[in-house]
Amino acid sequence: RRSIKKKTGYQTNNMLVRYFLMHEDIEAIQDGGWKQNEKFKDFNDSLITLPEDQRLRCTAKANMFFKKILKKLEYYIQRWANELFMACLGSVKETAQRAAMYLVDEDQEQEQTNVHIMRSFHSAVHDRQIELDPFSRFIARFCTTRDAVKQMQAFRLHSNAIRFIAIGCDLWLEPANQELTAFRTFYRETYLPLASNTQLVENFVKEASLVSETGLSEKMRSVLGILRSAIARPAAREYRVSESPRTQGKSTCEKKERKVRGN
Repeated sequence: RRSIKKKTGYQTNNMLVRYFLMHEDIEAIQDGGWKQNEKFKDFNDSLITLPEDQRLRCTAKANMFFKKILKKLEYYIQRWANELFMACLGSVKETAQRAAMYLVDEDQEQEQTNVHIMRSFHSAVHDRQIELDPFSRFIARFCTTRDAVKQMQAFRLHSNAIRFIAIGCDLWLEPANQELTAFRTFYRETYLPLASNTQLVENFVKEASLVSETGLSEKMRSVLGILRSAIARPAAREYRVSESPRTQGKSTCEKKERKVRGN
Protein backbone atom coordinates (compact mmCIF):
# COMPACT_ATOMS: atom_id res chain seq x y z
CA ARG A 1 0.00 0.00 0.00
CA ARG A 2 1.40 3.36 -1.02
CA SER A 3 -0.01 5.02 2.10
CA ILE A 4 2.28 3.07 4.44
CA LYS A 5 5.28 1.89 2.42
CA LYS A 6 7.22 5.11 3.07
CA LYS A 7 6.74 5.00 6.86
CA THR A 8 9.84 3.79 8.65
CA GLY A 9 7.79 1.70 11.07
CA TYR A 10 6.88 -0.54 8.13
CA GLN A 11 10.37 -0.78 6.62
CA THR A 12 12.43 -3.76 7.73
CA ASN A 13 15.73 -2.16 6.77
CA ASN A 14 15.03 0.89 8.95
CA MET A 15 13.62 -0.86 12.03
CA LEU A 16 16.77 -0.94 14.18
CA VAL A 17 17.55 2.71 13.48
CA ARG A 18 13.95 3.59 14.27
CA TYR A 19 14.19 1.75 17.58
CA PHE A 20 17.41 3.63 18.37
CA LEU A 21 15.69 6.98 17.85
CA MET A 22 12.68 5.95 19.93
CA HIS A 23 14.97 4.68 22.69
CA GLU A 24 16.96 7.93 22.61
CA ASP A 25 13.80 10.03 22.87
CA ILE A 26 12.30 8.04 25.74
CA GLU A 27 15.57 8.01 27.69
CA ALA A 28 15.65 11.81 27.38
CA ILE A 29 12.29 12.15 29.16
CA GLN A 30 13.04 9.64 31.92
CA ASP A 31 13.10 10.66 35.58
CA GLY A 32 11.36 13.98 35.08
CA GLY A 33 13.09 14.87 31.83
CA TRP A 34 9.62 15.28 30.31
CA LYS A 35 9.19 18.43 32.40
CA GLN A 36 11.65 20.24 30.14
CA ASN A 37 10.08 18.88 26.94
CA GLU A 38 7.88 21.38 25.12
CA LYS A 39 5.52 18.62 23.99
CA PHE A 40 4.49 18.06 27.61
CA LYS A 41 3.82 21.74 28.33
CA ASP A 42 0.03 21.31 28.62
CA PHE A 43 0.48 18.41 31.03
CA ASN A 44 2.98 20.37 33.11
CA ASP A 45 0.66 23.36 33.23
CA SER A 46 -2.20 21.18 34.45
CA LEU A 47 -0.05 19.84 37.29
CA ILE A 48 0.55 23.34 38.63
CA THR A 49 -3.11 23.74 39.49
CA LEU A 50 -3.20 20.57 41.61
CA PRO A 51 -2.65 20.32 45.37
CA GLU A 52 0.90 19.26 46.23
CA ASP A 53 0.04 15.68 47.19
CA GLN A 54 -1.85 15.11 43.94
CA ARG A 55 0.90 16.79 41.92
CA LEU A 56 3.54 14.49 43.43
CA ARG A 57 1.37 11.47 42.81
CA CYS A 58 0.77 12.41 39.16
CA THR A 59 4.47 13.10 38.67
CA ALA A 60 5.35 9.68 40.08
CA LYS A 61 2.80 8.04 37.77
CA ALA A 62 4.25 9.84 34.76
CA ASN A 63 7.79 8.71 35.65
CA MET A 64 6.58 5.14 36.11
CA PHE A 65 4.72 5.31 32.78
CA PHE A 66 7.85 6.25 30.84
CA LYS A 67 9.89 3.67 32.72
CA LYS A 68 7.49 0.92 31.68
CA ILE A 69 7.46 2.17 28.09
CA LEU A 70 11.25 2.01 27.94
CA LYS A 71 11.29 -1.50 29.38
CA LYS A 72 8.75 -2.72 26.82
CA LEU A 73 10.62 -1.00 23.98
CA GLU A 74 13.87 -2.71 24.98
CA TYR A 75 12.05 -6.04 24.90
CA TYR A 76 11.10 -5.54 21.25
CA ILE A 77 14.54 -4.20 20.33
CA GLN A 78 16.14 -7.57 21.12
CA ARG A 79 14.85 -9.32 18.00
CA TRP A 80 15.99 -6.61 15.59
CA ALA A 81 19.34 -6.17 17.37
CA ASN A 82 20.19 -9.87 17.32
CA GLU A 83 18.25 -12.35 15.19
CA LEU A 84 17.55 -9.73 12.50
CA PHE A 85 20.63 -7.56 13.06
CA MET A 86 21.79 -7.93 9.46
CA ALA A 87 18.60 -6.21 8.30
CA CYS A 88 20.21 -2.96 9.48
CA LEU A 89 22.87 -3.37 6.77
CA GLY A 90 20.20 -2.30 4.28
CA SER A 91 19.52 1.02 5.99
CA VAL A 92 21.03 4.29 4.74
CA LYS A 93 24.78 4.24 4.16
CA GLU A 94 25.80 6.00 7.38
CA THR A 95 23.91 3.73 9.80
CA ALA A 96 24.62 0.63 7.71
CA GLN A 97 28.33 1.41 7.94
CA ARG A 98 28.19 1.52 11.74
CA ALA A 99 26.30 -1.80 11.84
CA ALA A 100 28.83 -3.40 9.48
CA MET A 101 31.75 -2.00 11.47
CA TYR A 102 30.36 -3.65 14.59
CA LEU A 103 30.35 -7.02 12.83
CA VAL A 104 33.80 -6.83 11.23
CA ASP A 105 35.60 -4.40 13.56
CA GLU A 106 37.84 -6.99 15.17
CA ASP A 107 38.79 -8.41 11.75
CA GLN A 108 39.26 -5.11 9.93
CA GLU A 109 40.61 -2.68 12.51
CA GLN A 110 43.72 -1.99 10.47
CA GLU A 111 41.78 -1.16 7.30
CA GLN A 112 39.30 1.11 9.08
CA THR A 113 41.96 3.44 10.47
CA ASN A 114 42.07 5.33 7.17
CA VAL A 115 38.30 5.28 6.55
CA HIS A 116 36.32 8.51 6.85
CA ILE A 117 33.63 7.93 9.47
CA MET A 118 30.84 10.47 9.89
CA ARG A 119 29.81 11.45 13.40
CA SER A 120 26.33 12.69 12.56
CA PHE A 121 24.09 13.33 9.57
CA HIS A 122 20.57 14.46 8.74
CA SER A 123 18.41 11.51 7.77
CA ALA A 124 15.80 12.29 5.15
CA VAL A 125 14.20 8.90 5.88
CA HIS A 126 13.66 9.67 9.58
CA ASP A 127 13.51 13.45 9.10
CA ARG A 128 15.93 14.24 11.90
CA GLN A 129 19.59 14.49 12.85
CA ILE A 130 21.16 11.17 13.84
CA GLU A 131 24.23 11.04 16.07
CA LEU A 132 26.24 8.01 14.98
CA ASP A 133 28.51 7.47 18.00
CA PRO A 134 25.47 6.97 20.28
CA PHE A 135 24.05 4.67 17.60
CA SER A 136 27.21 2.55 17.74
CA ARG A 137 26.93 2.36 21.52
CA PHE A 138 23.27 1.37 21.15
CA ILE A 139 24.28 -1.49 18.84
CA ALA A 140 27.02 -2.67 21.19
CA ARG A 141 24.59 -2.64 24.11
CA PHE A 142 21.70 -4.52 22.52
CA CYS A 143 23.43 -6.81 20.02
CA THR A 144 24.58 -9.42 22.50
CA THR A 145 24.97 -12.21 19.94
CA ARG A 146 27.57 -10.81 17.55
CA ASP A 147 29.49 -14.09 17.38
CA ALA A 148 26.28 -15.97 16.60
CA VAL A 149 25.38 -13.47 13.86
CA LYS A 150 28.82 -13.97 12.32
CA GLN A 151 28.23 -17.73 12.27
CA MET A 152 25.05 -17.35 10.24
CA GLN A 153 25.21 -18.51 6.65
CA ALA A 154 24.17 -15.04 5.47
CA PHE A 155 27.28 -13.49 7.03
CA ARG A 156 29.64 -16.23 5.89
CA LEU A 157 28.44 -16.01 2.27
CA HIS A 158 28.49 -12.21 2.11
CA SER A 159 31.27 -11.25 4.52
CA ASN A 160 33.22 -9.47 1.77
CA ALA A 161 30.21 -7.31 0.90
CA ILE A 162 29.73 -6.47 4.58
CA ARG A 163 33.38 -5.40 4.78
CA PHE A 164 32.80 -3.08 1.82
CA ILE A 165 29.82 -1.54 3.66
CA ALA A 166 32.02 -1.13 6.76
CA ILE A 167 34.47 1.05 4.82
CA GLY A 168 31.68 3.27 3.46
CA CYS A 169 30.24 1.58 0.37
CA ASP A 170 26.52 2.04 -0.22
CA LEU A 171 24.60 -1.21 -0.71
CA TRP A 172 21.95 0.50 -2.85
CA LEU A 173 24.23 2.65 -5.01
CA GLU A 174 24.76 1.74 -8.64
CA PRO A 175 27.09 0.62 -10.09
CA ALA A 176 28.27 -1.86 -7.45
CA ASN A 177 30.92 -4.55 -7.41
CA GLN A 178 30.07 -8.24 -7.68
CA GLU A 179 30.02 -8.87 -3.91
CA LEU A 180 27.67 -5.96 -3.15
CA THR A 181 25.38 -6.88 -6.04
CA ALA A 182 25.10 -10.46 -4.78
CA PHE A 183 24.40 -9.30 -1.22
CA ARG A 184 21.83 -6.79 -2.46
CA THR A 185 19.94 -9.56 -4.25
CA PHE A 186 20.14 -11.78 -1.16
CA TYR A 187 18.95 -8.91 1.03
CA ARG A 188 15.96 -8.18 -1.18
CA GLU A 189 14.92 -11.83 -1.16
CA THR A 190 15.60 -12.54 2.52
CA TYR A 191 15.16 -9.42 4.64
CA LEU A 192 12.97 -6.90 2.82
CA PRO A 193 9.94 -9.28 2.67
CA LEU A 194 9.97 -9.77 6.45
CA ALA A 195 7.05 -8.21 8.29
CA SER A 196 7.89 -5.45 10.73
CA ASN A 197 6.34 -5.32 14.20
CA THR A 198 3.92 -2.65 12.97
CA GLN A 199 2.71 -4.86 10.13
CA LEU A 200 2.21 -7.79 12.50
CA VAL A 201 0.09 -5.62 14.80
CA GLU A 202 -1.95 -4.44 11.84
CA ASN A 203 -2.42 -8.06 10.76
CA PHE A 204 -3.78 -9.06 14.18
CA VAL A 205 -6.17 -6.08 14.17
CA LYS A 206 -7.48 -7.08 10.75
CA GLU A 207 -7.76 -10.67 11.94
CA ALA A 208 -9.92 -9.61 14.87
CA SER A 209 -12.06 -7.44 12.58
CA LEU A 210 -12.58 -10.31 10.16
CA VAL A 211 -13.66 -12.73 12.85
CA SER A 212 -16.07 -10.21 14.41
CA GLU A 213 -17.48 -8.88 11.11
CA THR A 214 -21.15 -7.92 11.30
CA GLY A 215 -23.57 -10.39 9.75
CA LEU A 216 -21.55 -13.54 10.37
CA SER A 217 -23.17 -16.39 12.21
CA GLU A 218 -21.56 -17.56 15.44
CA LYS A 219 -20.54 -20.79 13.71
CA MET A 220 -18.84 -18.95 10.84
CA ARG A 221 -16.97 -16.70 13.26
CA SER A 222 -15.64 -19.77 15.05
CA VAL A 223 -14.59 -21.34 11.76
CA LEU A 224 -12.73 -18.19 10.68
CA GLY A 225 -11.06 -17.88 14.08
CA ILE A 226 -9.87 -21.49 13.98
CA LEU A 227 -8.59 -21.18 10.40
CA ARG A 228 -6.71 -17.96 11.08
CA SER A 229 -5.06 -19.28 14.21
CA ALA A 230 -4.11 -22.53 12.48
CA ILE A 231 -2.62 -20.94 9.36
CA ALA A 232 -1.48 -17.34 9.92
CA ARG A 233 0.40 -17.60 13.19
CA PRO A 234 2.33 -20.85 12.51
CA ALA A 235 3.26 -19.39 9.12
CA ALA A 236 4.51 -16.23 10.82
CA ARG A 237 6.67 -18.31 13.16
CA GLU A 238 8.19 -20.13 10.20
CA TYR A 239 8.96 -16.86 8.41
CA ARG A 240 12.25 -16.27 10.16
CA VAL A 241 15.87 -15.77 9.27
CA SER A 242 17.37 -17.37 12.36
CA GLU A 243 19.24 -20.64 12.07
CA SER A 244 19.04 -23.39 14.65
CA PRO A 245 21.86 -25.97 14.92
CA ARG A 246 19.72 -28.53 13.07
CA THR A 247 18.91 -26.20 10.16
CA GLN A 248 22.10 -24.14 10.00
CA GLY A 249 23.32 -23.81 6.44
CA LYS A 250 19.87 -24.42 4.95
CA SER A 251 17.92 -21.68 3.26
CA THR A 252 14.48 -20.61 4.49
CA CYS A 253 12.88 -22.19 1.44
CA GLU A 254 14.72 -25.48 2.02
CA LYS A 255 13.53 -25.59 5.64
CA LYS A 256 9.90 -25.01 4.62
CA GLU A 257 10.11 -27.57 1.81
CA ARG A 258 11.57 -30.19 4.14
CA LYS A 259 8.78 -29.58 6.67
CA VAL A 260 6.09 -29.92 3.98
CA ARG A 261 7.56 -33.24 2.84
CA GLY A 262 7.59 -34.43 6.46
CA ASN A 263 11.38 -35.04 6.54
